[in-house]
Amino acid sequence: MEDLRSPEQILTAVADEAKTAFNAELDFFEWRAEHESHDFPGLMKRYLQWVEAGEPFACSYARIAREFPQHMWRFKEIVLPIQREIFGTE
Repeated sequence: MEDLRSPEQILTAVADEAKTAFNAELDFFEWRAEHESHDFPGLMKRYLQWVEAGEPFACSYARIAREFPQHMWRFKEIVLPIQREIFGTE
Protein backbone atom coordinates (compact mmCIF):
# COMPACT_ATOMS: atom_id res chain seq x y z
CA MET A 1 0.00 0.00 0.00
CA GLU A 2 1.39 3.35 -1.05
CA ASP A 3 1.94 5.99 1.65
CA LEU A 4 0.18 9.15 0.47
CA ARG A 5 0.58 11.20 3.64
CA SER A 6 1.91 14.72 3.50
CA PRO A 7 5.10 15.67 5.35
CA GLU A 8 3.00 17.32 8.07
CA GLN A 9 0.90 14.20 8.54
CA ILE A 10 4.02 12.08 8.82
CA LEU A 11 5.71 14.43 11.26
CA THR A 12 2.56 14.49 13.40
CA ALA A 13 2.49 10.68 13.62
CA VAL A 14 6.20 9.90 13.82
CA ALA A 15 6.66 10.35 17.59
CA ASP A 16 4.11 7.65 18.39
CA GLU A 17 5.43 5.43 15.60
CA ALA A 18 9.00 5.80 16.89
CA LYS A 19 8.02 4.99 20.47
CA THR A 20 6.17 1.89 19.33
CA ALA A 21 9.03 0.73 17.09
CA PHE A 22 11.81 1.40 19.60
CA ASN A 23 9.93 -0.20 22.49
CA ALA A 24 9.24 -3.27 20.36
CA GLU A 25 12.94 -3.50 19.50
CA LEU A 26 13.92 -3.20 23.14
CA ASP A 27 11.32 -5.81 24.15
CA PHE A 28 12.62 -8.20 21.51
CA PHE A 29 16.23 -7.97 22.65
CA GLU A 30 15.29 -8.21 26.32
CA TRP A 31 13.20 -11.30 25.58
CA ARG A 32 16.02 -12.73 23.44
CA ALA A 33 18.53 -12.34 26.24
CA GLU A 34 16.30 -14.33 28.59
CA HIS A 35 15.37 -17.27 26.34
CA GLU A 36 17.18 -20.28 25.03
CA SER A 37 18.39 -20.17 21.46
CA HIS A 38 16.62 -23.47 20.71
CA ASP A 39 13.17 -21.81 21.02
CA PHE A 40 13.05 -21.06 17.30
CA PRO A 41 9.25 -20.74 17.01
CA GLY A 42 9.21 -18.34 19.95
CA LEU A 43 12.07 -16.38 18.42
CA MET A 44 10.28 -16.04 15.09
CA LYS A 45 7.04 -15.00 16.77
CA ARG A 46 8.77 -12.27 18.79
CA TYR A 47 10.81 -11.17 15.78
CA LEU A 48 7.65 -10.82 13.71
CA GLN A 49 6.04 -8.74 16.45
CA TRP A 50 9.06 -6.44 16.42
CA VAL A 51 8.99 -6.08 12.63
CA GLU A 52 5.24 -5.41 12.53
CA ALA A 53 5.49 -2.81 15.30
CA GLY A 54 8.25 -1.00 13.43
CA GLU A 55 6.64 -1.01 9.99
CA PRO A 56 4.74 2.31 10.30
CA PHE A 57 7.91 4.07 11.51
CA ALA A 58 9.95 2.54 8.68
CA CYS A 59 7.38 3.72 6.13
CA SER A 60 7.45 7.24 7.54
CA TYR A 61 11.23 7.33 7.45
CA ALA A 62 11.31 6.05 3.88
CA ARG A 63 8.74 8.54 2.63
CA ILE A 64 10.45 11.53 4.26
CA ALA A 65 13.90 10.43 3.08
CA ARG A 66 12.78 9.66 -0.45
CA GLU A 67 10.17 12.30 -1.23
CA PHE A 68 10.63 15.08 1.32
CA PRO A 69 14.34 15.17 2.23
CA GLN A 70 14.05 18.85 3.12
CA HIS A 71 11.99 17.72 6.16
CA MET A 72 14.52 15.17 7.41
CA TRP A 73 15.95 17.61 9.97
CA ARG A 74 12.48 17.92 11.54
CA PHE A 75 12.04 14.16 11.47
CA LYS A 76 15.34 13.70 13.32
CA GLU A 77 14.48 16.51 15.72
CA ILE A 78 11.39 14.53 16.76
CA VAL A 79 12.94 11.06 16.78
CA LEU A 80 16.36 11.56 18.41
CA PRO A 81 15.04 12.53 21.88
CA ILE A 82 12.78 9.47 21.83
CA GLN A 83 15.69 7.28 20.81
CA ARG A 84 17.83 8.68 23.63
CA GLU A 85 15.00 8.17 26.14
CA ILE A 86 14.43 4.53 25.21
CA PHE A 87 17.95 3.35 24.38
CA GLY A 88 20.14 5.95 26.07
CA THR A 89 21.94 6.53 22.75
CA GLU A 90 21.79 8.48 19.52
